[in-house]
Amino acid sequence: MRFSRRTEDVIDSFIMKLISVSKEPGMISFATGLPDKRLFDTEGIAKAAASVLEDKENVKDVLQYGTIKGILPLRKKIAARCKGSGFTVSEENVFIVNGSQECFDMAGKMFIDKGDEMAADDPCYLGALQSFSLYGPKMTGVPMEDDGPDIRKLEDVLKGNPKLYYGIPNHQNPSGISYSVEKRKETAELLSSSDCVMLEDDAYGELGYEGRVGPSIRSMADNVILTGSFSKIISPGM
Repeated sequence: MRFSRRTEDVIDSFIMKLISVSKEPGMISFATGLPDKRLFDTEGIAKAAASVLEDKENVKDVLQYGTIKGILPLRKKIAARCKGSGFTVSEENVFIVNGSQECFDMAGKMFIDKGDEMAADDPCYLGALQSFSLYGPKMTGVPMEDDGPDIRKLEDVLKGNPKLYYGIPNHQNPSGISYSVEKRKETAELLSSSDCVMLEDDAYGELGYEGRVGPSIRSMADNVILTGSFSKIISPGM
């Protein structure tokens, strides 16, 4: 078989290896973002699914092909939830994807050509690195401090004109660190004066014991794509 040249750049899927290990009997893995399956609301999900399938007026539309952006009522709900992150967005700017890996892959297709500069939190989520590696960027890490990224290093990195900066401000994977409000403001200011687009991964934003740690960077800068997830608050299998 003759694979495309881009496959030569792809790093191994460490996530799949970690998930395989987590399936071993008695294993409690802290290396993956697997929610506790005992907390899945199986009864509530079953009732929700039944109510959709019992809606004789709309059920056939639900089972048909959907629009590229995702069904409108769900996009409206997500747009409304964005207000909790401190900014207003139209449902027209909300896109539904099948998990973060698809989102990262789409961002790679849109922004990255082989050899382009890209920045990311260091350490960083392995699944994101794998997705972006397919497009062959030159990756530069921005070291994480106790309260977020090293701002001086981020400033230096942005001088190299990277196309993308990938970061997880809330409960960062794998460090667990959350950006301080001050670091969020400084990051937003640096981004606003650059041509770099930040991909702000908010998969863990709603998991704080005392609510959100701080405002989204998207609420402070326009050149930010905010990604969210229902995997951690409902279930990954959805």
